[in-house]
Amino acid sequence: MTGDLAIIDCVERMREYLLSSDPRLELVRARLNEETIRISPPYSLYESYVAAFLGIHAGTAAGRRNARRIVRLLGEESDPAVSEPPPIDKRDPTAHERKRMERGFALLREWDFAKCLERGIQRTVQDIWSARLGLGGIRAYRFLRLLGAPAAVPDPQKRTLLYRLGWLKDRRGITKNYQSFQEICQRAARLSGESVASIDLFLGLFSGVVKASTGSLPVCSAKPRCRLCSLSPYCGFYRYIPAKTEPENVHLPMKSWNPDDQPREKLERLGASSLSDGELLAICLRTGTGSVSALELAREILRRWGSLEKIEEASISELCGVKGVGKTKATQIKAALELGKRCEKIWIKPGVTIRESRDVVEHYRARMRSLKQETFILLILNTRNQVTKDVEISRGSLNSSTVHPREVFREAIRDSASRVMFLHNHPSGDPQPSRADIAITNQLRETGRVVGIEVIDHIIIGRESYFSFADQGFL
Repeated sequence: MTGDLAIIDCVERMREYLLSSDPRLELVRARLNEETIRISPPYSLYESYVAAFLGIHAGTAAGRRNARRIVRLLGEESDPAVSEPPPIDKRDPTAHERKRMERGFALLREWDFAKCLERGIQRTVQDIWSARLGLGGIRAYRFLRLLGAPAAVPDPQKRTLLYRLGWLKDRRGITKNYQSFQEICQRAARLSGESVASIDLFLGLFSGVVKASTGSLPVCSAKPRCRLCSLSPYCGFYRYIPAKTEPENVHLPMKSWNPDDQPREKLERLGASSLSDGELLAICLRTGTGSVSALELAREILRRWGSLEKIEEASISELCGVKGVGKTKATQIKAALELGKRCEKIWIKPGVTIRESRDVVEHYRARMRSLKQETFILLILNTRNQVTKDVEISRGSLNSSTVHPREVFREAIRDSASRVMFLHNHPSGDPQPSRADIAITNQLRETGRVVGIEVIDHIIIGRESYFSFADQGFL
C-alpha cells in the first residue's frame, strides 16, 4: 500500500507542475474546493443527466448549451437564462436514446439525491446502476461529478496513471477498480487538504483526459513524457521501462540512429505534429557537437529557458551562451520561431465555425499577446456560429481600452449579426478580468438583449493563458 508521505508528495508535485504551466488553474482549483452539490433547480439535474448519458463535454460553454438544448428537445424544464438554443454541430439523440432518457427523467423526479448521497458515493453509484438510468460504468461517476458531488471519475487514462505509480494494483475497467480509484482519491484529498474534485482535476490534466488552454500540460498520457514528469521517482513505468521514452542511442550522432528515431525521417513519415519541441528544434540546429547530438543540444536549450516562448524572447548573444550554439545556430532558431509566430498571426478566416472559446484563442493568441496596448476585437457570427467578420473596435493605452456599447453594436447591426463575441488582450500578461472588464461585459450583454443580438462570450487573452466569461459561467 502506498505510504501517506508518498501520496502527499505526489499531489504537491502535480499541483506545482500544473499551476506553473497554467496559472489560471488556481481559480478553477479554488472554485472546486468551494463546490457544493447542485440538485436544485430541477434543470441542473436534467442537464447533468443528459451530459453524462450522451458523453457531452459539459466543461465548456458549448457543451452546457448543447445539454440544455437536448433537455428542451425532450420537453423538460431547462435553464431560463438561455432564451434560445444555439445551433451547435452536435447530433440529436436517436429515438432509442430519447426513450431511455425520458424514462430516466421519470426516475429522477422520484429520486431523493440529498438523502442518497448521505450514504456515500459508492452506495449512490450502486443505486444509479441498479436503477437502470442508462448510466452504467464510469458514467455514473461522471453524472455525480457534474452535479458537484465529491466523486472522482475513473477514466482509463487516470487509472493507468495510478497504476504506474503503484496506487492501483489493477487498471482494468471493473467495479472493484472503480471503487479503489474513488477510495484513493478520497485518501489523497484528506492527506493533501485538497478536495476530491481538485484531485480528480489534477489526475485528468496530468494524464491528458482533461484538455487545458495550454498544450504543454499532459505528461502521463498514452505516450508518457517521462523526462518531463515530476512523479518519475515514484513511477514503476519510468523505473523499469525507460527505453520506451526516448531512443537508446540518444548520445550518438543522429545519423547513426535507427531511422525510425531520427527526427527528420520521423517528420517525413508521421508529420511535424508527431514530433516533440526538442525534436523540431534539433532539426533546426541540424548538427550537434563532438560530444552531444543535436537532440541533446536542443533539450539543453529547452531546459535552460523552459519553453519555446521564452526562447523566442532570448537574444542572439544569450543563445550563444549555450555550449555548442554559435551565431549560425542561434539565428536559425530565431528565424524558425519568427516564421511560426508570423503564421499564427493570421486572423481568423470568415466561415470558420466557433464551437468553444479555444477555437478563438488558437487563432488570436499569438498576435494579441504581443500587443503593447489593450485592443478590443468584435467577432460577428451568423446563426450557425460561423465567423463572418472581425472588427477592431478600439486600441487603448497600456492599461485600458475605451469601449462603448453604441460603437460595438453599430458594426454588428450594420452586418445583420445573429451573435457576437468579444475579445481583448491584457498587456500585463494576467488574463483575470478587472472590475471595468466585468462592468463592460454586463453592459454589452444587456445591450445585446435590447437589440436582439446574442453575446455568446467575452475572452481576455494573456501571455500564457486566457479567461472566458462563458466558460466560467458569467454569460
